[in-house]
Order: sequence, then structure tokens, then C-alpha cells
Amino acid sequence: MQNIRCSMGDQGTKYILLRDCVGQTVERNVFGLGLGLSTKSTPTQVLRGALLAALPEIEQPTDSTEIALVGIDRKSLFLECTLEYLTRLSDEDANLLLAISSLEERYHTTMDRIRLDFGRKILLGHKVYVSVKGVSKKLPGIVWYKGELPSSNGTMFGVELIVSILIPTLLILYIQLMHSHDQAKFVRSILGQDFILCIY
Repeated sequence: MQNIRCSMGDQGTKYILLRDCVGQTVERNVFGLGLGLSTKSTPTQVLRGALLAALPEIEQPTDSTEIALVGIDRKSLFLECTLEYLTRLSDEDANLLLAISSLEERYHTTMDRIRLDFGRKILLGHKVYVSVKGVSKKLPGIVWYKGELPSSNGTMFGVELIVSILIPTLLILYIQLMHSHDQAKFVRSILGQDFILCIY
């Protein structure tokens, strides 16, 4: 984990927030008939686990121990804080974490690193086990997709479950690195269950 100030050309460098801070939510309104643009800024609590990207160098504070950021999944969120409150992320790690909707789970995944390393190492063709809540045994599967989906944020995994039923079936489920309430709704809508991925 690195705590490094972005330098010129590093606009968009991604970070995870390690401590709760107060930022600003900015609302922009465009007036009709060429009357212009108005903005309204409201103080907002930003919780640890929030994913942020560095603003351009021109928008950075003069204090070199501070950094100005914008929310990755909440573009209206702006935060200026000390670098000690952040950990720099690779694009791959940021995308894996973005799939986790719980900020607290994002934070713990970043601190633990084992789950994040696990997600990074999963490749197409890997054999995995999928835990299904309410089912006592893990189901074997093969990862056939790893990437983003148009309807979801972050890196998702497509897994072919290897199950014997009366008629052989191929079922591809898009699941995420960690359990998420938003994604679980999608998974429940298919099988009525929650899934957790683990490698054989």
C-alpha cells in the first residue's frame, strides 16, 4: 500500500479512503435561455471504503500533504483530505473493490489483502466452488468471464456451475468478488439464493 501524492499527469489516480471525512456534494443546475450554470455545495460525511480519483493538478491544494479527489461511483462527491487517510490503488484493484457495494467490506478487503489478491488471481478457466446460502455443500464451477458488465459497477465473474440435474444445464451467473446487496438481488432473481466464490 502506497501513500503517494499524485503529480502532474496523474489525474484520475485511484484511492480508497481509510478514515471517515467530511467532503462536499456538489449539485450543478443549468438554467435555460442562456442564463448560465449554478452550483450548490453541501457538506457530506464520506465513509471509509469510499473509492476516489485524484482531480487534475490545477485543482490540487497548495499544501503538498493534502489532495483533492472526486468520487468514482458518486461523481458529485468532492473531498480534500490528507494523504495519510488514503491508500493508492491500481486500476485492477479499484475495479475489484468497486463491485463491492458495502463500503465497510471494501475497507476490510483492502486491509486484509487476501480477498483482493484472490480476486486478482482468478482467471478464465479456473475451477472454483460457489457457496450457496441455504445449501449445505459448495457447488463446483468454472470461471468463463471476468470483467465489467454494462449494468453493474466493477469487475464481475461469470461462472458455469457444474451440477447434475435431470437435464444437463449450463448456467452462467454474474457474481462479484464479495457478497453485495445490489448484486445479490440479481442472483436471487435467477435462483433465489446468494453466492460466494471460492477457488478449488
